[in-house]
Amino acid sequence: MYVRRVIFLLKFIGTILLIAAGSLCGLLESRKLILRERRLEDFLSFLQVMTTEIRFSQTHLDEIIRRHGEKFEFLKACAEKLEQGAAFLSVWREEASRAAGFNAEDRRLLQDFGVGLGTTDISGQLAHCELYTDLFQVRLKEARGQKEKKAKLYLLLGIFGGIAAALLLG
Repeated sequence: MYVRRVIFLLKFIGTILLIAAGSLCGLLESRKLILRERRLEDFLSFLQVMTTEIRFSQTHLDEIIRRHGEKFEFLKACAEKLEQGAAFLSVWREEASRAAGFNAEDRRLLQDFGVGLGTTDISGQLAHCELYTDLFQVRLKEARGQKEKKAKLYLLLGIFGGIAAALLLG
């Protein structure tokens, strides 16, 4: 009698853990979509600040990145490496390729953005920033659409996947 209770309790705990694991997987996938949307919003804010700094104070890129890049680890890393004397383009490409919270296409767009930075006069820089603001706004719109469509779906798939696994193994 005692052994049956223990076996039942272990099966019950295993079932709960499987459902929790599936739910957690769904939640993590859902959070990736939310994080991507936030990262794109933050980067668009950074682009607006950069545009303003270039237009009105003609601040150098290194200084803009150092002062306003605190929301992004890749910008912090860029600022540190630039202070050590590294070349802007190579640093930007390397760090943008590892930027957290973005998907592969977003990272590629980040890398492309860095290619045109600091290579033209002020009007060229402003045009470059405006172009990439428009491109990132398109990416943000897409990210919002994906979040609306898929965030709940991933969460529910995780929950139901956990329940299905528990039923199959239970």
